Amino acid sequence: IDTMIQENDKALEKKDFELIKSSFPDGIDYAFAYGSGVFSQEDEKKHTSTSTTKTAETIKTPENKNQPMIDLIFSVSDVEAWHEQNLKQNPEHYAFIPRFMGPKFISFIQEKGAGCYFNPMVSIDDKTVGSSSSSSSSSSPSSSSQLLKYGVISQSRLKSDLIGWDSLYISGRMQKPIATIQTDLAGSLTDEITNLQEQYNLRYAIHTALLLLPLHGKFNIEEKRVDLSLVFESIAGISYKGDPRLTAGAEDPQKIHKLVHSNGQLGRFQSLYENQMDQMMKSGLISFNKDENTGFLELDLISTSTRRELYKNLPKNVQHHTKSFSQCLDSTRNHNSVDELVSFAEVLSTTLGKIVAPAARIQS
Repeated sequence: IDTMIQENDKALEKKDFELIKSSFPDGIDYAFAYGSGVFSQEDEKKHTSTSTTKTAETIKTPENKNQPMIDLIFSVSDVEAWHEQNLKQNPEHYAFIPRFMGPKFISFIQEKGAGCYFNPMVSIDDKTVGSSSSSSSSSSPSSSSQLLKYGVISQSRLKSDLIGWDSLYISGRMQKPIATIQTDLAGSLTDEITNLQEQYNLRYAIHTALLLLPLHGKFNIEEKRVDLSLVFESIAGISYKGDPRLTAGAEDPQKIHKLVHSNGQLGRFQSLYENQMDQMMKSGLISFNKDENTGFLELDLISTSTRRELYKNLPKNVQHHTKSFSQCLDSTRNHNSVDELVSFAEVLSTTLGKIVAPAARIQS
């Protein structure tokens, strides 16, 4: 695996990716890394030392204190065949029952929910020694080991989620900065995924986020301008709508803030959405003004044409479930168009929650 991550994004060194490459069988046609193990969160250590909720992002061991766990997603064309090979190479990555039942059973389980099968808290080193989180007899990782959580998804399910927001489980992760990993098999597939990401997922995300802005207390619709960081917070929050981990207190309540405001993240978000913002500026939908920080967008949500254009760029399934409320976007209906836009944003948020919640419950 050769990393495509840009120099200023590196929280991982090349040797980390080389270690990952040597630890898994062939057949991975697209892969990316994400999360605080890749893009460090500036107050992560402070949070993990004071929080009463145990998270999986930082694992403490006597040999490796505060070692971040790298989150990975692997796309494979043949799920059962890949698990069969991985069971031979890394049987200790799997819990006892799936290891005993075999690749057909694992593939069946994987298709439930978001179509992604995770092996968490795996430790790899030069000898590819791993452990399953469910195994009480797992050995502690050595000082040279790397902790991983990796999910395996079929190529078809990945593409479908990017195009149609089936569950927002993987597409939601890709709405935030990721480190794309170029595998030996990827080639044109990486280009295809990148194109689907731009054509559908990122376009959906920024248009959805702008329509959700009225729910943010810091946003004043009538001012017709919004800090870019608030737009990115709105984007980062899309895949957490309806996520039971947040409501149950199993996720850091400051997660969305950290995803945007940790060191370097604002720049990464801006780079990720640069093409989308360029297209929206060319169409006259927004204008962008840069200041000493990240800048702000000028956006007229009072305008009916602006609202309709944003709505037109939502995913088809979201449009379908909000169609009966879309008249709220027509400011000519009455004189209280701001309240109507807030009402639509609430409906939109609920709709996103209904997409996210089912798979999130199963995967949790």
